[in-house]
Amino acid sequence: MPRNWIVDAFTVAKPTVIQPLQMARSTITVSFDHWLADNELDLLGVVAHYLDSNVELKTVLLALKPTDKIGYFVADNAANNDAALRLLSHHIDVKPAKQRLRCSGHVINLVVKATLYGVDNECMLDAALSEADHGGDSELYDTSTVSKFEAALRSKDEASRLDAWRRKGPIGKLHNLIVHIKSGSAGRRFFEAKQVETDTRLYRVIVNEGVRWNSACEMVERAFQVKDALQLYQEHFRSSGTDRLDNRDCLSAVDWQELTDLLKLLRPLKEASLKVLAVAKDGQNGALWQSLSILDWLLSTVEGLNKTLPRNHFRACVNLGWKKLDKYYALSDATPAYRKTSWLEGADEVMNRAWQDAKRRWPNEVIVLSPKQQEMDAFDAYNHDIDDDTDNDELARYLREERAPQGTRPLTWWREHHHRFPVLRHLAFEILAAPASSSADERIFSMAGDVVNDERPNTMEELAKAYQGLRSWYSEGLL
Repeated sequence: MPRNWIVDAFTVAKPTVIQPLQMARSTITVSFDHWLADNELDLLGVVAHYLDSNVELKTVLLALKPTDKIGYFVADNAANNDAALRLLSHHIDVKPAKQRLRCSGHVINLVVKATLYGVDNECMLDAALSEADHGGDSELYDTSTVSKFEAALRSKDEASRLDAWRRKGPIGKLHNLIVHIKSGSAGRRFFEAKQVETDTRLYRVIVNEGVRWNSACEMVERAFQVKDALQLYQEHFRSSGTDRLDNRDCLSAVDWQELTDLLKLLRPLKEASLKVLAVAKDGQNGALWQSLSILDWLLSTVEGLNKTLPRNHFRACVNLGWKKLDKYYALSDATPAYRKTSWLEGADEVMNRAWQDAKRRWPNEVIVLSPKQQEMDAFDAYNHDIDDDTDNDELARYLREERAPQGTRPLTWWREHHHRFPVLRHLAFEILAAPASSSADERIFSMAGDVVNDERPNTMEELAKAYQGLRSWYSEGLL
């Protein structure tokens, strides 16, 4: 069978996908990201998130073709994504400021990178602490220092990499200590022997991978599980011959205390990350409506931790993380969608404006008669005295609804009650179909790695796009 059969199938299948998009009950949120494959092929992933005719959430890979039902765009926080929307607005009806959603997972990643790697343990500490004390708003430390750190990690010189980690305080020391353990069979065997002496279970140490913060959290958690064995290991190798551990990579009691404080921050950040990166099949974890409340929770967590810290390296790091988080929290003001989903200050005003706009967008679905009048015949309805005009207002009726039982999934509730709110349901569907992050693109890129890699350097762009398109559509039941 010729290999272009996939391209032919992709072309034939397009109507099968486009028709459900046209029948979507919600507007369509588009997330996109760029990916450079292993064989140097440039790909742009574009994913549609929407509620189908059965009010089921769909996450579908699209061909590169805009539709007239686009609601929002989800992408990471790179400035070129803002520029892309501005350019797109010249060709289709897109309002970059109002329709720009920021990937919450990327925001959390930036916060953790600023916290873990934004301050060098030596030359920048005093300046960063001074800024923390006086509420400075410079991003010099986290932005430039993280960039230099990332560049150092790409070095082929192992000594340069170890030195770069060493400047990051206890997290860097722990990294280097674990690298030392994993670097040779003698070190691994000695460490396992010390575990046997101190515990009944054997654990493998975890090393953080570059600046991927999830593994940093896991590395510190595992370090506390094997703390006694790590202490014995470093005491032995800090003075042993050719395999000697650099004394600068040995953890002190003060370092362990800082790692304890670090876990108090990394654990809620990890929890938040798992929530926003999930697939919101029931409009729950991974949905846009959670984004602002999660950021608000993280701000409160970081502020509370910052108040308890001494004037040390970690306090300077936490301050930088807080500033990064506060920056993106403030940027959410530019996009009304975030305030529609929230009880926070300013949400009522934004919701009222959105409601008035919704009545203009869907005038044919505005209920003219109140529910009481709808139950009467025409003559009785005409003579009925309406005591409360808000009965005629869907938003007011919705706000008077009894709170749903704890644990009720938002999408489940709207699937059952949307017929009672013919205009408001459009706003609800619009929000519930929008994801909190662009992680769908990343998942597709991971799968695409099996198709476009060094072992398949001649894969055609059309073949790669068609294969992934069919794969995505099949998984969502569209084929």
